[in-house]
Amino acid sequence: MKALILAAGRGSRMQELTQEKPKCLVELHKKPLLLYQIEALKNAGIDDIGIVVGYARECLESYIKHFNLHSIINPQWADSNMIYSLYCAKEWLMDSDRVVVSYSDIFYSVAAIDSLLKSKDDIGILYSTQWRKLWELRFDEPLLDAESFKQSDGVLREIGLKAQNLDEIQGQYMGLLSFSLQGLRTLFSLSENLPKTTDSTTLLNTLLKNGQKIACMHYSGIWGECDNKDDLNLYKSLFTPSDLETLTQKPTLKG
Repeated sequence: MKALILAAGRGSRMQELTQEKPKCLVELHKKPLLLYQIEALKNAGIDDIGIVVGYARECLESYIKHFNLHSIINPQWADSNMIYSLYCAKEWLMDSDRVVVSYSDIFYSVAAIDSLLKSKDDIGILYSTQWRKLWELRFDEPLLDAESFKQSDGVLREIGLKAQNLDEIQGQYMGLLSFSLQGLRTLFSLSENLPKTTDSTTLLNTLLKNGQKIACMHYSGIWGECDNKDDLNLYKSLFTPSDLETLTQKPTLKG
């Protein structure tokens, strides 16, 4: 099994925090977001981790060496999106039976990865059932940012469209996906006809329209998406350093 962290972008909404380093190295409680992701993935049992780099990639060299990450360069990071970063990693990905793909501006728990991997379907995503409380803290009007998310019986029905009301949002896609080898083949076959600027929800909706089943695994624990400095300040107020350290550690069995 492999995991791929998509870290090619700058994250300009972080303003001066990403003036000289990529968004994944922005710190939450004095710890880069990237480290939260690496720890959660490794403690979930995934040691073969790749990272797609682009903007300010020299800043990531020490992390790549220390954690023995497989580095993949997206030379068109400035004018491409998730789909092109995946394409850049195609050769590395295609010799694994299962791949977890992670955004690099999020933090999550070992339990989140465990939940995602409960699905053995060709394509699966993780979604938060507790999104509304968090979105009300992040945004004055949650509907202005939140997108539609509809599922039934653990299968995705719609994602990424403009939501007209809260009933159209059954959860929040968390930026964590899983693919079998066949799922990757389907993804790359479809992506040949899509612009390199295609984002993840557009990609998922396109897969749905082409008849691809996408499994949805729910998660109710702690996670966060870091789009800007306000998000960082919010999470610092919500979670202590200890909360986040515990998040990425392997659960201990109680005797």
